[in-house]
Amino acid sequence: MTKLVRAEIYKFCNSISLWLILFVLTTFASISIFTGVYSSAENVLFNMSRDIMVPILACAVYGGLTLCNDFSDGTIMHYIVSGFKRSRVILIKYVCYLLSCIILITAYYWIVNSLGFFMLGTEFGLAKFVDDLCKYLRNSLMFYLCI
Repeated sequence: MTKLVRAEIYKFCNSISLWLILFVLTTFASISIFTGVYSSAENVLFNMSRDIMVPILACAVYGGLTLCNDFSDGTIMHYIVSGFKRSRVILIKYVCYLLSCIILITAYYWIVNSLGFFMLGTEFGLAKFVDDLCKYLRNSLMFYLCI
């Protein structure tokens, strides 16, 4: 079991797909910030919190990329041939997918909102902005993971 977990962590650290998806999401969100769509960092946070389809689709694309890559490379077959139970392989894949989605969603919101903070400034101050961002992440992560 620990060998399987270490193999998945190694694959996660050397995978470029998560970071590429994060880069694309951040690039498109920063275009909106730089073109003046938002008036302040609070407005960025409010509008990013209303747009829930972007992180859901990003997690779906990441899950599809990783799982299809594992099937096409034969990684799943090698795990089963090596003596790991199918249920453990599926469980480890699911846990790694959830952790990757948490990293993706958290990094996306922190990067975009930090960019909005530094480019646009806030109306109520840094402490209130960080508090609102932490509240939003705490409340929304369970929603994204349940979907």
